[in-house]
Amino acid sequence: MEKSVRTNRKEKQMSLGSKIEYAIVGLCVFAVLMFIVSNYVELSQLATENSRLKDELAQLVDMEKTLEAKQEQIFNLEEIENKAKNELGMIKMDKTQICYLELQSPDKLSTASADEEVPQIVQNAIRGLNIVVEYLN
Repeated sequence: MEKSVRTNRKEKQMSLGSKIEYAIVGLCVFAVLMFIVSNYVELSQLATENSRLKDELAQLVDMEKTLEAKQEQIFNLEEIENKAKNELGMIKMDKTQICYLELQSPDKLSTASADEEVPQIVQNAIRGLNIVVEYLN
């Protein structure tokens, strides 16, 4: 009878040890499942962000094409000429026409000797350089 009591205790102890092992394995499985679920959530968020960025890129590409067409129209020389003729009343000059410009203040020409005296040192240096140039020639 004593042997049966001892075996019952061992079975109870084994069953307690087994329960702990099962609990640890269960916790590990739960942790792995939580890790997988969190990765799926993050993947879903990244896919949503990717889709949003693709839509934004498509809008920006369309806007770029529109702006390029508008720029081409603005810098088109025929458009500029038509606007100048029709809206602004401008005409293109030909070679036979002469255009006179009237200036508000006429141009003036002044020399250094008329405005101020050249210092004596500069005059002597110029004279010396002239002597050297004449000697070398």
